[in-house]
Amino acid sequence: MSDVIKLNIAQKNIKARVPGMRDTIPEFSEINEEKELLKKKLEETYSRGYDEGYQAAYEELKTNYENEFLQKSEEYYNILSSFEKELDNYSNAFNEIVISVSRKIAEKILQREINNFSPIENVLKLSLNKVIGANEVIIKLHSSDYKYLDTDKSKAEYEQNFSKIKFEKDSSIPQGGCLIETAVGNVDGRISTQLSEIIKQLENEILEEK
Repeated sequence: MSDVIKLNIAQKNIKARVPGMRDTIPEFSEINEEKELLKKKLEETYSRGYDEGYQAAYEELKTNYENEFLQKSEEYYNILSSFEKELDNYSNAFNEIVISVSRKIAEKILQREINNFSPIENVLKLSLNKVIGANEVIIKLHSSDYKYLDTDKSKAEYEQNFSKIKFEKDSSIPQGGCLIETAVGNVDGRISTQLSEIIKQLENEILEEK
């Protein structure tokens, strides 16, 4: 009969030493191996959990930072856009002031020239040059310009370009201007119209400079 007792536990052969027996048996090496394996698994699990937790915390901080940075960027953009809009408003207001002042100055200069010397002859020549494809024209003038203008001389001067020219007084035409009527269209030579054309050119130049 053997003096060693064998126990089958979890399909592992564990040898136990029986007191009083002469021979000795090996230490629990298999248990130690299991212990080391378990310890290693615990360390790996801890390390993996630490890494995953660190990565999760990193991603959360990164997301929060990106969101905060995006929000700040939008705030700065809105502020800059507001400044730019205000500058555009000031620029537009300044341009409007320049145009308004220029119009008033031009009106005063034209009125002074009209009072001192009627420019109707120059206005009439410029207006007639715009008439194209018409043989008969009717020229409407302010009564003062009608008296000032030597109609017979003007007729003789312009009849070479037109077969028939007729001058008429019209109280609705401001002094210094004229209105030419033809069968193919009219030419507005009134001072207010010419002034509007000048201001329009000024507006276009200002817009081109922006």
